[in-house]
This record gives sequence, structure tokens and C-alpha cells, in this order.
Amino acid sequence: MTETADSTMPVRHLSCIDAVAVVMGIVIGSGVFVLPALVAQNVASEGMMFAAWGLGGLLCLCGALCYARLAGMHPHAGGEYVYLNRSFLPP
Repeated sequence: MTETADSTMPVRHLSCIDAVAVVMGIVIGSGVFVLPALVAQNVASEGMMFAAWGLGGLLCLCGALCYARLAGMHPHAGGEYVYLNRSFLPP
């Protein structure tokens, strides 16, 4: 009944598309029930509500593209820590 170390390690079998789908599901699943009502209460018309969602989507896309560029320039483990460390600490 002895097991090898390899059999107890988790197997990485999710692709990049799978990971993106999980994150999108979490974001959409948590916000879809609360946020539309809050946005609709704070704008004057339906068109303004859709414009606010569209603008928010564009801003999120810009942020995602910035992180993608940073990850391509500095492919190290640590995420934001690596980016901030390289930005504010001397080389």
C-alpha cells in the first residue's frame, strides 16, 4: 500500500481556455444578480445603463491587456509583486 510521490501530486490538465472560463464564470456569477439593479438605480435611462456597462467592459479590457503585456515582458512567478518590485525598486 505504498504510494509513490508522483501519484499524490495534482495533475495539471486545465488549458488556458478552461482557466479563462472558470474566472469568467466566477465574475459573471457573482455580479449578475446584484450589479444591474444598482447601475439601473443610478442612471437616467436604459441607454445610459448600457453605455455604463460598455465603458466598464472597455476599461476591464484595457486592464487585461496591460497585465498581458506585463506578463509577456516579465514572465516570472509572483504576478503583481514582480511588476511592482521592478517598477519601484532600483535594479
